[in-house]
Amino acid sequence: MTSVIASIMILGALMYAASTQLSLVRRSLQRTSSTLVAEAGIEHAMSTLTANWNASGGSGMLYEDPGVNTTSAGSFSYTISALNESKRLITATGTSPTGRSAQVVGLAEFISGDAVSLSRYALLAKAYIGFGGSSSIQTMPLNTHNADARTNGYITQGGSSAIDGTLFAVGTIAGMGYYPNQPNYAEINFPEETQIQDWEAEWRTQSQSAGRTYSASSLPASIVAPAYITGNVSLTGKKTLTITGSGFVFVQGSLNMNAQTVITNSATLVVRDSFTCNGQSYYTIPSSALIPPSGGITGTLINLYGDMQLNGGGEATGIIYCARGNMRVNGGAIYRGSLIAGGYIETIGSYTQYYSGDMNSNVNFPINLRLTKIVEP
Repeated sequence: MTSVIASIMILGALMYAASTQLSLVRRSLQRTSSTLVAEAGIEHAMSTLTANWNASGGSGMLYEDPGVNTTSAGSFSYTISALNESKRLITATGTSPTGRSAQVVGLAEFISGDAVSLSRYALLAKAYIGFGGSSSIQTMPLNTHNADARTNGYITQGGSSAIDGTLFAVGTIAGMGYYPNQPNYAEINFPEETQIQDWEAEWRTQSQSAGRTYSASSLPASIVAPAYITGNVSLTGKKTLTITGSGFVFVQGSLNMNAQTVITNSATLVVRDSFTCNGQSYYTIPSSALIPPSGGITGTLINLYGDMQLNGGGEATGIIYCARGNMRVNGGAIYRGSLIAGGYIETIGSYTQYYSGDMNSNVNFPINLRLTKIVEP
């Protein structure tokens, strides 16, 4: 009898030990899962800091099926604290689907490099810049010699084209601006695809925050930002569109201007696909914003994935950025402001551009960062 009791006790102890071990393994796996989610929060914070070095925090979700986003792997939140001008402390908390949490701390450090405003250069392109015909890149006021052009590729200048500024290129430069050329120059840190996708999601959400949604087929003549527009916008027959307010207006499609149409934009207009301005049409910003006070924001047009064309006597004013596409301006077009392309920029025909360094944008290129340390407290 004594031996039976002893056997039962031993068996019970073994079962308890196995149960305890299983519980520990389960908790360890949950801990690992929540830690991985917290580390995803660190990565998200790094992406946020590349776009905004002064960011203070954020949150998000991690999915087991990215792109489909039906199965949650957990949620994260993080805070960002400034240690000094070049370092940021990131504290991220990850929570698994079972509710267990883990915290991870990371240190982000600024690396010397280019963190440029969209308005820093008259023309800025990742692939190359080509000046042709009688293209003239001038300054406002005239002869201030700061209408600079810069590319990660090469620059070609043909015909009777002229640039009142300096030419900067990673590659070769065939031509001459007002000041001596700067070939073999450092690369600009252009946003990657993931950064642009993050921008798209963020700006779409912000545009929908006020609940103002319009169909492109029944667009009113005046819109207050933030606002969201579905479909391809096509303005013809001297139609006008005035955008007031602040924040983002997001067009989930393309934007085409033809036959003497006019857009006046005080906000940040984001067009997901292509932008075209033809037939003596005008894309502009309010005259009071042409020379804004220090730190002022001028109307910015951002073309996320398509190309931009300015043709046939069309005119545009402000800051236009094609994040992934190319820019082509020609045929008597006139532009006042900054042109930026994630592809190439070509100016041909009798194109004239006026550049003023006083314009400002609420969107900057990412800065160069590195994650120097990541630890679990």
